Amino acid sequence: MPGIPDKLEEAWLRRLSIEWGVVNTQRLAQKLRPPVFALHSSTEKLGRWDHLTRTLSISAEHIREHPWEAVVETLKHEMAHQWVSEVMAIPDSQPHGDLFAQACELIGVLPSASVRTDDLSRKETDKVLSKIKKLLALADSTDVHEAALAMATANTLLLRHNLDMSAAINRPDYTVRRLGIPTRNIPVLNKLIGAILTEFFFVEGLWVHSYSATDNMDGRVFEVMGVSTNVELAHYVYDFLLRECESLWSAAKPSVTTNRTKAKREFMIGVLLGFQKRLRTERYVNAEKGLVWIKDSMLRTFFHQRYPKTRSMNSGAVHLSKALEDGKLAGEKLTLRRGVHQGPSGSIPKLLSS
Repeated sequence: MPGIPDKLEEAWLRRLSIEWGVVNTQRLAQKLRPPVFALHSSTEKLGRWDHLTRTLSISAEHIREHPWEAVVETLKHEMAHQWVSEVMAIPDSQPHGDLFAQACELIGVLPSASVRTDDLSRKETDKVLSKIKKLLALADSTDVHEAALAMATANTLLLRHNLDMSAAINRPDYTVRRLGIPTRNIPVLNKLIGAILTEFFFVEGLWVHSYSATDNMDGRVFEVMGVSTNVELAHYVYDFLLRECESLWSAAKPSVTTNRTKAKREFMIGVLLGFQKRLRTERYVNAEKGLVWIKDSMLRTFFHQRYPKTRSMNSGAVHLSKALEDGKLAGEKLTLRRGVHQGPSGSIPKLLSS
């Protein structure tokens, strides 16, 4: 492929073959025969399945410009076409008809061609996000009581929104997004943020294997799934908490003369533990009002269809220290506010930016 070093092109094809093999083993009982893997130069088609030559090709530009998880979703999409044409033995089936939808469900892939970070349906999310945005604006207030009330109201609004949706007869349209960039070793800070998102923000999530195509490097990244409103908010909260932990550490100006790196880590962990405690308190208050959230069973089913085999992850040991306690105090006062800067995992969702 023009402009791509031969070694990198080989690495991409090898990686596509590995990803294909994992899906074929875990989801399809190895019923698919390995295809010929190739890259193509088209920028209009993310992926192609040619049943005549048995070639599964992925756009090189797609690999170069988009996160690897989007590439894998495209690969699965083409595997669904391969399944219909070779296992169901209907090569000329309607491209995205019922048989294709069945194959997608079997493989555990969204019927759309790929997972994108900027391709969410706005119609279902605009109304509730608009209200939450106004509340987050109030949370910018220097009046501590006004800010706290605004955040509590935003949490209650989000809870009511999800309770209303859970009462609906139709299955919600779930979406998927990966937060942050692939990392070899997952910091405790990021693990805690992931736990906060799944406990309080109505999403399912887990740390999944990922791959940086440009660096040819393996790592892990946090994936969340849920209805678009909640996924978008989870993305915002992930970026916000990472940014705010740094900001609170800088503002605290701790008098630490030795091992500042350790003290900073403990302080930031404390911030998240304090914030977690605050959210649990607000949830308890809502429960007393009769607003009790029970896990979305359909989302759990979606989660297990996508990842049939999961395992728990140790969050790491945290030792009591003054820095940790100081961080907890700061975290208990933390309020979600509108974002105005770009976060670590990309652009802040548009409806939450000023």
